[in-house]
Amino acid sequence: TNIKAELTIWGWSQSLKALSANIEAFNEIYPNVTFRLVELPHKEHHMRLLTAMAARRGGPDIAPLEGVNSNQYAGRGLVDLTEKLEPYRDQFPAVKWGEGYSNGRQYGVPYDVGPTVIYYRADIFEKVGLDPDPENFPKTWDELLEVGRVLKEHGYYLFGWDYIAPDTLCFYYYRTLLNQLGSGFYDGNGKVLLGEEPSRKAAQLMLDMVNEGLIFTDAEYRQPGYFSALESGDIAAVLGASWFGGILKTQVPRTEGLWRIAPMPAFEPGGVRTSNQGGTTVAILEQSKNKELAWEYLRFSLLTAEGPIRIYEYSGVFPAFFPAYESPIFGEADPFFGGQKAMRIWADQAKDIPLYYYMPTSPEDDYVVNAALVDILLGNATIEEALNEAKVKIIDNLKNYGIEQP
Repeated sequence: TNIKAELTIWGWSQSLKALSANIEAFNEIYPNVTFRLVELPHKEHHMRLLTAMAARRGGPDIAPLEGVNSNQYAGRGLVDLTEKLEPYRDQFPAVKWGEGYSNGRQYGVPYDVGPTVIYYRADIFEKVGLDPDPENFPKTWDELLEVGRVLKEHGYYLFGWDYIAPDTLCFYYYRTLLNQLGSGFYDGNGKVLLGEEPSRKAAQLMLDMVNEGLIFTDAEYRQPGYFSALESGDIAAVLGASWFGGILKTQVPRTEGLWRIAPMPAFEPGGVRTSNQGGTTVAILEQSKNKELAWEYLRFSLLTAEGPIRIYEYSGVFPAFFPAYESPIFGEADPFFGGQKAMRIWADQAKDIPLYYYMPTSPEDDYVVNAALVDILLGNATIEEALNEAKVKIIDNLKNYGIEQP
């Protein structure tokens, strides 16, 4: 087709790389469409976008939004894509529909997902007399705590986390457990759910692990000290998303072949054994002069079987669109994980991730909840006290955005 136009895409480095992966193939159909790619640091990207949306000019046609930030933008100058996305609703994990969401409307196209698994050191398991076979990995958290006790007897830790970074506990553990339980900080109407049973259950599990001495806390998470503990095997497992597989390969390459992957254990036998960490949605700005063309590029990139695979091969971003999972790359054995089909495991995990809602206040609320978790885990407050205090603060944050409790 001979449409002549320029599309501007803003993004931070990885998102921009991902969103440019389909330009060449798109240009075979639309040879006269050019692309202007503007790379910004992650935080600046999100700040400048808010400024451009408030001014109603100066922004891009297309912009990725980090999931946790996305609902600050939804309904405030982005194109409502609800009807366009309707045919694709059951072709994405439920979790993706809580991003770029406002009042039941959808303002972003899902593009990646972080299906969460347990990575563990098969060699350490074997060494302490535990079954290293992923097929026989603990199916419930209670069973995994038993495994943790055996590891502890031999001087190893189950997981590692820290009390220093402002959101480690919240992002990598607490939110992951809440999502697994089909809950979150809020429901779709902004009603704050902290203090309800799932929120107490997730905090209790973390507290049990601390009280049992199963957690390595001598290094900041994802910092050099943490990675040396992974390399030595002092920390025998990681609760991590698909993208953490890539981090292991980069940070502890000498451990190739020693890791295995298993689904998360469930809270109850037969319960959900998956969750999500991270993720991004992609929006079109209301001020764009080429809205239909921008949609066509996003449809081509994110809503076809081939588009998300090009993105994965070019940038390593794990696709959220189920039809992409038919690609042969999902059947490839991964030597880093002892020949397991890592991509297939992640894809299977992605399919059942429950819905998780964000609100415009989510970035601040993460810090509030993280501080509450530090108090709980260091014994400075009970679960009830800390969660109720966090709930009050979050309700106040929401009020500042005009969101009252339903």
